[in-house]
Amino acid sequence: MLKKLKSLLSVFGASGFRYSFSLFLFDKVNGVEDAFPDEGAVFLFARRTFDFLRMRFAYEPIYCGGTKDLSALSVGKLSKHVPTLVAANCIGVIYEADVRKRNRVVGDIVRRKNFGVNL
Repeated sequence: MLKKLKSLLSVFGASGFRYSFSLFLFDKVNGVEDAFPDEGAVFLFARRTFDFLRMRFAYEPIYCGGTKDLSALSVGKLSKHVPTLVAANCIGVIYEADVRKRNRVVGDIVRRKNFGVNL
């Protein structure tokens, strides 16, 4: 089950552009299947922890990708190729129907952060 958070997660691409993702928290990695609409999107899996030193939540990006159908996103299948994905407990989403724009966003983030691929 997903819980939409009020905060956004900002990630910079190699171009210096800042992308803002809507954040959703989930209890288990398999909790995102069939939880989203059938739309194209850029997604970013992350691990959310509480930083006691700064007294705020911190996010560690794990995997970024793009898909033409977010409702078909299968974390179980994806985790076979990305073993660190089992540590994820939240997902950021930017809805984008245009495949070229989606590929550009994913490519920009991946070049800077060096993780993820397009589906």
